[in-house]
Amino acid sequence: MFELAGGEPNPRHSTANKGAAICKKENIDVILAVGGGSTIDCAKGVAAAALTEDGDATFDMVLELQEAVMRAVVKWTPVAMNEPENYEARANLMWASSMALNSILDAGTVHGCACHAMEHEISAYYDITHGHGLAILTPRWLTYILNENTAPAIYRLGTKVFGVEEGLEAMAGAKKAITAVSDFCFQTLGLKAALSELDIDDKHFKDMAEHACMGGVITGPVKLAPEDVEKIYRMCL
Repeated sequence: MFELAGGEPNPRHSTANKGAAICKKENIDVILAVGGGSTIDCAKGVAAAALTEDGDATFDMVLELQEAVMRAVVKWTPVAMNEPENYEARANLMWASSMALNSILDAGTVHGCACHAMEHEISAYYDITHGHGLAILTPRWLTYILNENTAPAIYRLGTKVFGVEEGLEAMAGAKKAITAVSDFCFQTLGLKAALSELDIDDKHFKDMAEHACMGGVITGPVKLAPEDVEKIYRMCL
């Protein structure tokens, strides 16, 4: 039996990380919370962090929750499309939608939404569905920002959400992940894959890029200036 003493009211993530480290080191598979609500909350954090790769109750735990929601969408959307009356598929998609839109997945952080900023301009100028615009933009954005620094995170998206095999070199794995995103959007879902298929040309791209950046840059894994955004729009034609 091992003890994690010193839990605070409103427990800190650093304390949960200490407990997760004990669990990993000692191969503990049962956690008992002895105390009130804060103790129970800390125990939940320990249990969740102990199952992450690096035992961190902050970023990695939130990331894995985000990935779980995405996996649900990838799994259940084709089922709902093929079986519109399938209650389990519909329920899981409703759960995923609620989780995606109620700010829980933000976990109190502020993050750049590069594809959303770029797509809002497409919908504003051409009145296409926001989700369809995101599907067209996302694989091109991922391709544009792919480099040695971003490759591991993109590769992780592939392994954790789309079932890309593990053990590849990061750049090769990231490219497979981008292909998996494209295949899901344009083959599994059957969406049109290019803006030109929606009768959209490059007439307004320069203005759209300027508006998307709002006089500055779009933040994210790679900062995007208006000229970058315009190039990504052209990749989508």
